[in-house]
Amino acid sequence: MQAKEDARCSIEKIATLEQQLEALRQENFEAIRENSALKTHLRCTEFSASELGKATNDFHPSQKIAEGGYGPVYRGILRHTPVAIKVLNPQSKQGPREFQQEMLVLSKIRHPNVVILHGVCSETSALVYEYLPNGNLDERLSGKKAPHLSCWDRFRIISEQRSVLLFLHSSQPYAIVHADLKPQNILLDANNISKLGDFGTARKILLSGAEDESICLGTNPMGTMGYMDPVFLTDGLLTPQSDIYSFGILILKLLSGFPVLRIRERVEEGLRRGSVSQLLDDSAGQWPVVQAEKLMQLALKCCSFEMSCRPSLLSEEWKILETSMAMTGT
Repeated sequence: MQAKEDARCSIEKIATLEQQLEALRQENFEAIRENSALKTHLRCTEFSASELGKATNDFHPSQKIAEGGYGPVYRGILRHTPVAIKVLNPQSKQGPREFQQEMLVLSKIRHPNVVILHGVCSETSALVYEYLPNGNLDERLSGKKAPHLSCWDRFRIISEQRSVLLFLHSSQPYAIVHADLKPQNILLDANNISKLGDFGTARKILLSGAEDESICLGTNPMGTMGYMDPVFLTDGLLTPQSDIYSFGILILKLLSGFPVLRIRERVEEGLRRGSVSQLLDDSAGQWPVVQAEKLMQLALKCCSFEMSCRPSLLSEEWKILETSMAMTGT
């Protein structure tokens, strides 16, 4: 009797996987069709290689502001507008796929906390973004750029990035999963407003109803160790919940300032001992300890190893952010 039941369950699982694979095949077909019409639908400008050269003084070293996995990033003035230009490094492991993916995603979405893509240069596989003068979040948290972010700034950034993820995950008919949420990919404008960038690893996933049913099979693990969902890493299963895991780690990083390696375990241990104040990054000023502890507990739920235990971004629990900001705002 048990053998029959096991066989029935196996058949149902196979049928479910076949449905998911068919959805993935349909997604790939749509992507190919979308790519063929790319030039028609993009909401960004095509720049020439010579324009980018003039904008950056021929990519002079003094104009270089960052170096990423895709390649170097240069500051420049293009058509009277300050821009950041990311150029493909020929030796980079990333390449045309990431270039096209970022172009496809950023040219079609607008959100106040997502970096604006002004245009591209197909000749050099370069991407032209709005220029954000205050660098990335990792630099601010590590002390490479001063001043340190206050606890109010950190609560606000968490709220802004939650808003971005809600926007991406509720996109129709395909949810957009960023797949590499981390401080290095969150940039700050002149007012320290955060903007999520680097969508080269983003994936569009066909929504099939409930959020936890939105899934991409057979995806090669990508992202950054420490922030990467362990389920994605081990099974290659990518869902909006993969971003939720990364978001949980990001929150713990913003609250504690700890190195990301084993940050989850370190915070859990501190909470067990009741030493919340010792967990909070003192460079951020005076924290509202009770609210910070509740947010830490919520972040730990986000980075649970069990996807089903991760809270929805629409959960009432997130109201703690509003309370925290109200208590620390000026």
